[in-house]
Parts: sequence; C-alpha cells; structure tokens
Amino acid sequence: MDNINCIFCNIPSDIISVEENGYQAKECPKCGLVYISPRPERIALKELYQHDRAHVSARGHFSDIKMPRLHELHHLKIIKKFKSSGALLEIGPGAGTFLEEAKKKGFNVFAVEPNPLQAKYIENKLNITCQISDICNASFCENTFDIIYHRDVTSHFYDPIASFKKMHSLLKDDGILVFETGFYGSPKYMPLFLNHQFPDHLFTFSEKSIRNLLDKAGFSETVSYVYSSVPMLFFKKLIHPIIDSVKKNKTRGGTSSKLKKIVYKESVNQEYSKFLIILKRWYFRICHFLMYHVGYLSKKSDRPRKILLVARKMVNTK
Repeated sequence: MDNINCIFCNIPSDIISVEENGYQAKECPKCGLVYISPRPERIALKELYQHDRAHVSARGHFSDIKMPRLHELHHLKIIKKFKSSGALLEIGPGAGTFLEEAKKKGFNVFAVEPNPLQAKYIENKLNITCQISDICNASFCENTFDIIYHRDVTSHFYDPIASFKKMHSLLKDDGILVFETGFYGSPKYMPLFLNHQFPDHLFTFSEKSIRNLLDKAGFSETVSYVYSSVPMLFFKKLIHPIIDSVKKNKTRGGTSSKLKKIVYKESVNQEYSKFLIILKRWYFRICHFLMYHVGYLSKKSDRPRKILLVARKMVNTK
C-alpha cells in the first residue's frame, strides 16, 4: 500500500471524504481532488483488471451489449460537431459498444483495454484493433489519432498526469480529446451514492483539478457540457432495493422452484428472462433521460455532476 499526496498540490490531507472497502478517500484542501491514500501498489491494480476482478467484470460489460446505445449516440453527436471522421482511439472501451457505433458513423476505430477478456472480444468479435494494455504502455505511434475518447475512466488511471500526457503524444496536432468524468459535489449529497467502487476508482476530480490535469498535460479546453447526477442518483437509490430483490430471487432460484411443477418450465423461464431484459432496457433509458436531459437543466455547482469535456492539443510552435 502506498501513501500519496495530492498529485497537483503535493500536500497531504487529513480530510476524509468517504470510506469504503477499507480504503479512505481524502480531499485536497487546495484544489478539491479526492484520492485514495493509502492505495494499492501499481502491480496489484494491474492484476485487478488482468484477472477480471474489477468492480464491473468483463461479464458485466458483455451483459449490456444489447442495451440501448443512448450514451454512445449522445457522445458521438457531440464529437461529430468537431470531427466528422478520422482515426478514433477509445481507452477502456468495456465491451466496445461505443466503438461499434463510431464505426457505423464512419470513424476508423481502435482501442486500448487492460482486461484481456474484453480486449480479445473487441478484437475477435468486433474486428477492431485493441491492445491489451493501459494507456501509458500502449504502443501506438505518436500523432496517430484525430480523436481520443474515454468515458468514466479518468478515475481509474494510476498516474493521471502521465496518462493524459500519453494521450497528448498520440493525438495529431489538430486532434481532440473527448472524455466524461464525474464530480462528487457537496458532502450533503454523499448518501445518494450506492457505492464508490474502491479501489477501482483512485481519483475523483473537482472542476478545478480536472482543468489542472488538462493544463499539465498540454491541453486547452474547447467546450464542456455539464449534467447534474442528482436526478439519476436519486432514481437509482429508490429502485436499488427492487433490483437487489430480483437478483437474489434469480440467484436463489426462487422463481424457478415455484415453477418446477409446471410442464413448460423452460419456456416460462425464458419468458421471465425476456421480461428482465425489457426492464433493464427501460432502466437504461430512464437513467439516460435523467442524466442528460433532466440533469442538463438542473445543474448546480454544489451538486454531484458529470462533465463531458472537449479539449484540443496545444502544440509548441517554438
């Protein structure tokens, strides 16, 4: 376990923002960065993803491949305002749903993913070039990409500054970086979070610290889109007991045991599974609407929120 200071201000903090799974997240009093300290060593975190032990497993990502592609299409619509085509690299693509949609829109897509199961799925099933690596060790050539994209990945970087500098080197001179990340907001909203996914999530940025990160890595912000997470978090908190109940019922075989005396048990179970898929699709749609529509109208600086940033590579002309 490693004790660290704020990666921007290099000062220690005694402000404990939240505790989970035996880890403490501390908040920098100067820039608002929240970071785990002490945290697992780099090799331990590498094994977390390579052995598929992360909070969201490969199986978890694969279960969502047939869900509505609402987030993907929403973000691509924004990217299209700046780049209508070109080479696009996604970092941490999960099951590759964004890459699939980007490919349909005419982009030449690539990926870098530390989880070998997900990387092989993207390579073999989607026929998309995917390196099994973290971004810092990716072997793509410099000045290769027109767009680099990632969503909800910034908090996973072991060294965010080095990771963003690597992205800077991989982008063409007129390239753009597009990414989404989340902010905690005021401590009074902390009970809305179901979990914090420690130690997968190593950092949670504030608006000040995320712009520090861009500046240190050589990016200039072009535009940002801010969405309040509160409506979606409240909905998830409200519906979570119901989801838990369904999962436990399915795991214990409660519904199946009641159907054992039914002749067409298998067909009934198939109908039950179809019903769960329909429910999950509606869950996706509601969460998307609450985040990107209701959340866009209800954004306030003290609330937990998501920010989608478009940044350009600053080029030294000297």
